[in-house]
Amino acid sequence: MLDIIYLLVAIQIFAKDAHYNFKGVDFKPLHEWMDEIADPIGGYVDDIKEQILLRKGVVIPRGTVINHEAAFYVPSDIGEDNKQILSNLHALLSMAHQSLNKVDGETQGDGDLLGRIDSHIQKHIGLLNLALGE
Repeated sequence: MLDIIYLLVAIQIFAKDAHYNFKGVDFKPLHEWMDEIADPIGGYVDDIKEQILLRKGVVIPRGTVINHEAAFYVPSDIGEDNKQILSNLHALLSMAHQSLNKVDGETQGDGDLLGRIDSHIQKHIGLLNLALGE
């Protein structure tokens, strides 16, 4: 479950980086879209920590440790253009989607939480597919 937290934080970091790196006439809508992706993730991470990990007695790593681990997932290069930035974000979201779908043995409440997170991710994967022409 910690790997999912690291991936979610990586998505949040990358989306915020992308937020400021778009160029051209598409800047404003892409800039705002990154907020739609990144902003809910902090709440999701907090919910996983409180509802799943603490209940199981897992010691929650400090924020600096989480950020360090998340950094391994964040592409080192933001991308040369808007399409490459979106493609890099798509890869991160797809990785998180796959990881969320490998989790089993959780309670119904855990499944509901992970389902809400995955629903958020799937929505944006679909929108990115359209934006990338896939």
